[in-house]
Parts: sequence; structure tokens; C-alpha cells
Amino acid sequence: MSPEPRGGRRAPTPAAGAVEPIASVLPAVLAQARERHGALAAVRERWPALVGRELSAHTRPVSLRRGRLVVVADRPGDAFVLSYRREAVIGGLRRATRGTVEELVIRPGGDAHGVCD
Repeated sequence: MSPEPRGGRRAPTPAAGAVEPIASVLPAVLAQARERHGALAAVRERWPALVGRELSAHTRPVSLRRGRLVVVADRPGDAFVLSYRREAVIGGLRRATRGTVEELVIRPGGDAHGVCD
């Protein structure tokens, strides 16, 4: 018996002969990805302008879920500066994402630009 995927749900198995061409499925998949990751992409694009070039070189937004933006900081000093500027950064993030970002979580990390999503 094969293990169940995360969340306990199995992918539906297509009925025989019910295979759809990728061209008919791709637009919906891309739209879902854009909706899910578009705000994070907007944050990443504007990050240097929001926090400054020096701080953006040592911090990286890694996830955005349910209004909570998680940022990894290379060094404790970078985390401190970002924390100190939290309210101003959140204000800029709210404007940049039309209110999507409500909270900023800062996590320590080695190389912020080597972190995977």
C-alpha cells in the first residue's frame, strides 16, 4: 500500500479516456498560481524600495499566507533593524499589496537569498 500524500487527500484518477489536453487546463492552473503567489511576487519586486538597498541585501520575503509575510534575515542586526522599522514597512507593504499584508514575521536564517520557498 502506498503512503497517502500530505493532507490525507489523493489526487483524483481520471476515468479511462478522460484525459484533457494540457492547453485546456493550463490557463486555470496559471491563474491559480498567479492569485496565490502574485502578492508575494509584488512584495519581492518592491522589497528594496520598501526597506532600502542595504537591508534588502540581507533580508528576503519567503512566504505570504493569510496576511502574514515571513521574512528571513541573514544577521541578528538586520532582524533588529527590520523589527524596529516594522510599522513603516507594514504600511508600505499594505500599499504595495492593496492590504494583503497584515503582519510581518521575521525569522533568522543563514543566507537569506539562498532560502527556498
